[in-house]
Amino acid sequence: MIHLVTSAPALYDVIEWVAPDDILVIAGGALNAAHGLQRLPCRAATFTDDKALFPNLEIDTITTEEWLNLLEESPCRTWS
Repeated sequence: MIHLVTSAPALYDVIEWVAPDDILVIAGGALNAAHGLQRLPCRAATFTDDKALFPNLEIDTITTEEWLNLLEESPCRTWS
């Protein structure tokens, strides 16, 4: 499952129930909150432009095209 998380409260909530094979796409206010996390339970990514603002954050980057491909390939997604 793909989770697009855009707020700090949503990031803290989703950490409790994501599965190891999920993909967590972190954007907006959730990026600031991601700095305080020790580790994420699944693959995490942010958009290339957002990553430039957080160079010390250890997180994968995805392009808009990669994001669209993930959405098209995924049978189930959630947004928060």
